[in-house]
Amino acid sequence: MNTKAKKLIEDILFFLYTRKFKGDEDYIKRAYDELGNDITVSRLLNLKSFIDPLCHFNDTDLEKYHIYDEEIMSDETFALVHKEFELLFQHLPELNEVFHLTDRYVKFNPNISKKDIKEMYEMIRAFHRVNPRHVHFLRKP
Repeated sequence: MNTKAKKLIEDILFFLYTRKFKGDEDYIKRAYDELGNDITVSRLLNLKSFIDPLCHFNDTDLEKYHIYDEEIMSDETFALVHKEFELLFQHLPELNEVFHLTDRYVKFNPNISKKDIKEMYEMIRAFHRVNPRHVHFLRKP
């Protein structure tokens, strides 16, 4: 995988798991400052779930992340979500190294090979940590 794409995935994972930026010149910080917490975090989490093997089911489309789900989304909701993706791609152009935004879904950039995609899956799997604030323990009364 090329170094730009690898650094982008590592930076996204670091940000999503720690909510910290690596430095003052961090491109994710610039997008975060422009778009705010809600758009940046929610849409980056969507992209992470697209390439996270733990989020894949038997019927998951591994070729593209469908933004529009006609069973649960109205046209107004879809327009809002798509606009948020457009803003994220506009303020974080480094995403274009890995992803390509279309009118209904996000897919991998055609320049990314199957081997690179597999490397991304492995990076996410290796980086995955359990967030102790999200773990629920079942206790007997």
